[in-house]
Amino acid sequence: MCKLHTDRKLLLSLLVIVLLNGDGAPIVLLGGGGKRKGRSKKWKEMLRLPHVSQCEEVRQTIERDYHNLCDKQPIGRNLFRQFCETRLELKRCIEFLDEVADYEVAPDEKRRDYGLQLLDTHFNNGSVAHLSEVPAETVKQCKEKLEQSPCKEIFTECVKAVHDYLSGEPFTEYQESMYFSRFLQWKWLERQPATKNTFRHYRVLGKGGFGEVCACQVRATGKMYACKKLEKKRIKKRKGENMALNEKKILEKVNSRFVRLEARKHSAGRSWAHQDFGSGFSRTDSRG
Repeated sequence: MCKLHTDRKLLLSLLVIVLLNGDGAPIVLLGGGGKRKGRSKKWKEMLRLPHVSQCEEVRQTIERDYHNLCDKQPIGRNLFRQFCETRLELKRCIEFLDEVADYEVAPDEKRRDYGLQLLDTHFNNGSVAHLSEVPAETVKQCKEKLEQSPCKEIFTECVKAVHDYLSGEPFTEYQESMYFSRFLQWKWLERQPATKNTFRHYRVLGKGGFGEVCACQVRATGKMYACKKLEKKRIKKRKGENMALNEKKILEKVNSRFVRLEARKHSAGRSWAHQDFGSGFSRTDSRG
C-alpha cells in the first residue's frame, strides 16, 4: 500500500505541458516527481513528440471520423475543443454540450430548473449564447418534455444536432489547423512499438490461476489499462499452453468496443495483456 500511495502521489504531481514554438517543434516540460530526476528525464524522452513532417503517413491513413477523433479519444477531444475556443460560434456549442453534461448529473429536484435555465440561455433569440444550429421544433419538444418529466435524455436530440453541425464544416476546418497537426503527433507517438517502458504499473486488481491483473498507464498518452500478466512457468507446469494459445487466437479475431488485439511481444518469462479502462476500447499486448 505504501508503494501504491507513492505512485499515486507521483502521478498527481507529474505536470506535463506541451507547447508549440514558432517553427512547430514540440517543447515538453515535466515538473514534479521529487528527487527522481533521472527517471523524469527518461519520461521526457518518451513524451517527446515528433516533428509535424514525420506525421504525414498518419495524416494519410487515419480514419477521418468526427465522433472517433473529436469525442471518443481524450486527446483528440481536448484539441478539438481548443480549436473551437478560437471561434465564438463554436465556443457556444462546446459550452452547450458541457451544460447538458452538468444537467444530466444534476440532482432530481434541481434538474427541471437547471434545464429551463439551459433552454433560456441557448435558445432564447435575444440571448448572447443563442444556438441557431438546433431546429426550433426540437427545442419546443424539449421544453414540453422538461415540463412533464425532467429526465436525463431530454436534450439528446439537441446534442445530436450540435454534433451534426460540428462534424460538418467546423470539423473540416479543424483538420487544416495546427490543433489537428498536434493530434497527429500524439497519434504517431501512440503507434510506436510497445516496450517494457511503455506502461507504468500500479496496484493489483485481481489474481487468477496463471497470473494476476493490475492497473497500468501508458506513459506517453496517460491512457489507463488493465494488465493481465501470465507466468509462463506456471502455465507450463499446469499444462495450460493450449488454453493460453486459444485465448490469443480468439482475441485476434475479436474487434469490438470492449477488446481488440493490437500488438504482441515475446520474452523469456511472461505474457502480458492490456485492456483499456473506462472508454470501452481495449488493447491487448502479449509479451511472451
